[in-house]
Amino acid sequence: MSGLTFILLTFLTFYLIWSFYYGYRKNVKLAREISKIFENFFDPIDKTYTWLGGAIGFRAIYRVKDKFIKQILLNLRLQPRQSVLYFILKLIILRGIKDNIQLLFYLNKKINYEFHAIKEKYNPKIFSTNLKEEKNEKYRFLYSSNYPKILKELSIDILEATPIKHIAITPDRKVVYFDLDFKKIEDIKNTLEKIKVFLEKLKIKV
Repeated sequence: MSGLTFILLTFLTFYLIWSFYYGYRKNVKLAREISKIFENFFDPIDKTYTWLGGAIGFRAIYRVKDKFIKQILLNLRLQPRQSVLYFILKLIILRGIKDNIQLLFYLNKKINYEFHAIKEKYNPKIFSTNLKEEKNEKYRFLYSSNYPKILKELSIDILEATPIKHIAITPDRKVVYFDLDFKKIEDIKNTLEKIKVFLEKLKIKV
């Protein structure tokens, strides 16, 4: 083995070790900051956390003191920053990958309609096949015929003001669902405030 090869291998080894711990610590720190934001915002009376794959994210269940909301499920998926392969792939083909939050509000009241509001270029899997569809250059809406008409206006307001890309209200599990990608912690704080307003207005229609 030549001296140059040895130096390169040594450098690569140190880089691999450094990048793993750097990415791992960054994800853990980010996850803790996000959990604190949600706890401060919802003030849960009970909470359960499950870590997913080390530093990939977590699943949290919050029980809150609210007559409208039974419980809240939070799925946090972070970019695998601890993986060197991830950084290489991101530079080449994964430029669109982002940190993601899925937030589900399980309601105490029954819902007798289904509604989806989806941003352009996002194509989530919708399992219901009997929904009406309407779309424009920015958004796509899928809904049952008896949905409250105000939902379209409320959805446009929150989709324009936040990184939320999919809103869903489904009757089978009595769930209001929000899916968003975020770049900064401030995006989450602003989004939670908008979601609070959305749910307050939704109460009148449920």
